[in-house]
Amino acid sequence: MKNRDFIPYISFGDIQFGDKCEDVRKYLNSPFFQVYFDTDSKTFSDFFDDLGLKIEYDEANTVLSIETFNYTEFPVNFLSNNLIPMTYAALEQLFKANDPNVEPFSIGFYSPKFGISICFENFDDSPDETTTSFHIVRKDYMEINK
Repeated sequence: MKNRDFIPYISFGDIQFGDKCEDVRKYLNSPFFQVYFDTDSKTFSDFFDDLGLKIEYDEANTVLSIETFNYTEFPVNFLSNNLIPMTYAALEQLFKANDPNVEPFSIGFYSPKFGISICFENFDDSPDETTTSFHIVRKDYMEINK
């Protein structure tokens, strides 16, 4: 996956929110493992470890969210920046400057304007370190996951 540009509520690279699971798997053409949320669940995620991606699907098996993990150091391009090497503090400053409604949560912050969560469990102790992951969502994600 060469294109790693994030377009809020639309896509990450060539993966479009709403794409079918089978299409994503074909496009990525990479080993993955599938995880159901619980034994009764109709929804699941595919983990593409070598690409640093977790793709979450809804009940219709279409892309609901994409999480990118920073351990691979693949870029996440947004607002003319590669977000991966940026510190948590720099990311928070960038997003707050562009979205006055940024909301903190237990492991980071969420930007409702852009549909992205910046995740880092040690942000209180180590704001000058890089983050763990970026979780980007489809527009209806919050309604579906209530």
